[in-house]
Amino acid sequence: MRGGKAVLGFFLFFLMGGAAGAAEELSVVRSTDLPKTVITSRSARVLGKGSSVEFTGNVTLTRGNDFLSADRLVTEDKNNVARAWGQVFFRRDGAEEPVRWEAWGDRGVYDTGLSSGTLWGEQKPAHARRTPLGNDALSGGIVDMVASEIALMRVDRSTGHDRPCCGDCQRSGGVYLKSVEAGPLSRVTELWADRSDFDGPSDRFRLEGAFAPTGAFAQKGAFSPGGGGTESDPEGPPLPLDRPYARQTQGREKRELRGEIIDLHPSEKRLVVQKAVRANLLFETGRSSVGVKGKTGKEDKTGVSAR
Repeated sequence: MRGGKAVLGFFLFFLMGGAAGAAEELSVVRSTDLPKTVITSRSARVLGKGSSVEFTGNVTLTRGNDFLSADRLVTEDKNNVARAWGQVFFRRDGAEEPVRWEAWGDRGVYDTGLSSGTLWGEQKPAHARRTPLGNDALSGGIVDMVASEIALMRVDRSTGHDRPCCGDCQRSGGVYLKSVEAGPLSRVTELWADRSDFDGPSDRFRLEGAFAPTGAFAQKGAFSPGGGGTESDPEGPPLPLDRPYARQTQGREKRELRGEIIDLHPSEKRLVVQKAVRANLLFETGRSSVGVKGKTGKEDKTGVSAR
């Protein structure tokens, strides 16, 4: 297995202390920290002087509650970083919160030290999904997200909580979110912005900046969930936009909301729109428009409940 020679067949790789067999022969034992990282593939080869290993064919990486699969993966930085290409899929099950994160992309990077996974879309934007597990009221509903770049991290946020969130999720380069609340008349909430982040402990998606994708991603329909996601509304957002935009539809009613900051709280089924707020309320019999402008420069807010 030395000198860059490929190893054919099923390959199992442990990044942990005291590993035997293939891991010792490859001289890649770096840490005894738990959880260990396990990589499997059909073939593998050592690159350079053993500082990197390339895995190809049905590659999987497992570390604790994190799972990644791809066509090709290369470990770098003393095996602390794994770069993946080709049908990249990342899954994270929350240890503290009953939710599952899934993400799909054309390439990705996983950092074992930071427990972070970042995916990029090249042919089409990357797609992520947040799914509640069980009936816990704090988990909220399913939220689909589409962006050119999606990052999921285990971090503490400055929200007064001392436990790590199950997945801080950041997106940039043009962002689309879709949440569907089941009921006699399902409520669909769609949001478009330049960037967004999810704060796990406070259960909040925050969107900022105007939705204005460039290049191939500017094509109509580019920002539609893939990898098993729901299809986006073909109507799309009204362009051009000068701030984040939200649209809620339920039966024959529709709300259009704009503001410099839009917060979506999936567990509470609530939207909060802040600063330079404008709301268009459309009904079967007509339409009304409400603009909120601050006279003192203070923050203006409007809360839109899903109830």
